Amino acid sequence: MMTKKEKRERMKQDKGIVDFMMVTNHFFRKLRDWIAEMDDPRNPSYITDNQTDLNYMAILKNVCGQHSMKEMEENFNKENCIRTLRLMSGNRRLDEMPHYDTLNYYLEKLSPECLSELRKKMVVSLIRGKQFNRNRLLGKYWRVILDGTGLSYFKEKHCDNCLCTEKQIE
Repeated sequence: MMTKKEKRERMKQDKGIVDFMMVTNHFFRKLRDWIAEMDDPRNPSYITDNQTDLNYMAILKNVCGQHSMKEMEENFNKENCIRTLRLMSGNRRLDEMPHYDTLNYYLEKLSPECLSELRKKMVVSLIRGKQFNRNRLLGKYWRVILDGTGLSYFKEKHCDNCLCTEKQIE
């Protein structure tokens, strides 16, 4: 168990968003470029916020534990947050956070294939950088993690291998 003093020391070392940016830049140096290459689904004549800003804003929303777009809008509407987004996205002309409606609209229109391709580039970057090598089983086998919890669902137990939840009556 960590002592209070150790917690205070750890908090001094925690650089939050700086650490996040260092990790992102180390493992995914071309992330900005990959995002900029995606097909922007919006009408070009109406675009004021670039998609790099919007994608990094969505990433920050999740990394910073914002539960709703409204909460993000309230908490991110600060000069420090705007400077952080400007630094992350590389958009030096950014002077306001994009509105959450703009982000919602963009994400609704964005093709799932674009995000899938982005994720694929990130995984390839990790593999080419040999980031997983030290975690191989017995030094040579890849570990594979699968989550099959949502593959099938039945309202009733239909075979002996089914898991079920039962209410306990007290």
